[in-house]
Order: sequence, then C-alpha cells, then structure tokens
Amino acid sequence: MVMKPRNFNKDFAFGEITFVKPASSEDMKQGIDAWLGGIPFAWRKRRISVTKYSEISIRYSRSNNSKTEYAKILDGSFKPQIYLFEFIDAIVICLTSDIYDCLTNRDYIVQSNPDNSTTGCYIKLESIKHLMVERNG
Repeated sequence: MVMKPRNFNKDFAFGEITFVKPASSEDMKQGIDAWLGGIPFAWRKRRISVTKYSEISIRYSRSNNSKTEYAKILDGSFKPQIYLFEFIDAIVICLTSDIYDCLTNRDYIVQSNPDNSTTGCYIKLESIKHLMVERNG
C-alpha cells in the first residue's frame, strides 16, 4: 500500500502555478498578455528564427493612431514587468525596465512593417540584457 504524506493535498495546492488570462481592457490599456504567479507578462510571437535579425521588436505606431507598446512603456501605463519574445526556435526574455532604457537612450531603429499599417521599434539583442532559451526540436 502506497501512502501519501499527511500534507500532500496542502503541499500540492501550494505548489500549483497560477496562470490568469487578462481582461481585454488590461491587454489594450496596460499591455498585459498573462498573469503568472501574480506577475504581469507581455508576450510577442514572431514567425521567424531569432537568428534572422537578432532583435526584438515592439509596435511603434499604427495608422489608426491607437496607443502602442512603445507609448505605453514610455508613459508608464505598460504594466508587464517581463516581456517574452517567442520565435520559432527560441524565446527571448527581457525585463520591461531594460526595454525602457533602450527606448529612452534611443537604442533602436523604427521600420515600417509589411502590413503597411504599423511600424515597429527594433532593438538589437546585443543592445539589451536578455535571457534566450532555445527550443528543442
């Protein structure tokens, strides 16, 4: 007979990871894509290899003039503390405070995106502190 430790249920519940999808207003107004363990995260997905350009990007402007990540980070309304950039072969993890530093130091370039309705703010990986986790397979 296998016995569970006396506090198994309590320990199991304590170890559970809390993941919450934000309300749409949190995403639109504050840039929050997910809450993990009570910490707000932003997440950007790209359909390219991280090695293609070796950079991360955030939205700089939209043709409809709606507020972008660039503006939200600079004015303080962007609440995620951690920003994940998902590529087909890796995930790059940055602190929003480090992105803010690159923006205020103008350590980026702005380019039109292929959709012709947005521009991106591109930061070279060599210019920002980051953690890169390569995907297996």
